[in-house]
Amino acid sequence: MEFAKIIWEKNTPKSVSFDDFYFSTTSGIQESIYNFLVHNDLQQRFSQLQNKQYFRICETGFGSGLNFILTKNLWHKYVSNDSQLEFISFEKFPITINDLRKILNSFAELDGYQSFVEKYNPIDGLNIYKFDNITLKLIIDDVNNINHYNLPVIDAWFLDGFSPTKNSLMWSDGFVS
Repeated sequence: MEFAKIIWEKNTPKSVSFDDFYFSTTSGIQESIYNFLVHNDLQQRFSQLQNKQYFRICETGFGSGLNFILTKNLWHKYVSNDSQLEFISFEKFPITINDLRKILNSFAELDGYQSFVEKYNPIDGLNIYKFDNITLKLIIDDVNNINHYNLPVIDAWFLDGFSPTKNSLMWSDGFVS
């Protein structure tokens, strides 16, 4: 397993390998909320879940975990029954625990990240983290190996990761089809 190599520019983490920022230099939280939570209509969809219903999200490019933590917080706000969230995310180059702490500590207004940081210890392949009625399945592998993991039906996709011009291998014809 190879960890991400990160530098900091404009108080924002940037991948050395892909020469791209992990999130917006001006408002990473708002960018994630708009691009993933709003565009997938998650507030509405979460609030309409029946008791004990599953909702599954698959993300390409876990990065800092910001999308997961924002989704986790939205889930806790709008789901009050025994429904289950399964958040499956692929990451080829996981962030080190020290970089993760630094990134998430910069979001003082973000709830719930500390419980994730305490559990974070990625190894190659499938990593499972439990948070009450939320399961994070963090897969440390190339997203192009997605067919090896026998995924369930996915309710929402977070097609994240660096720009296709910076990370063209992630956006291969095999994955996209």
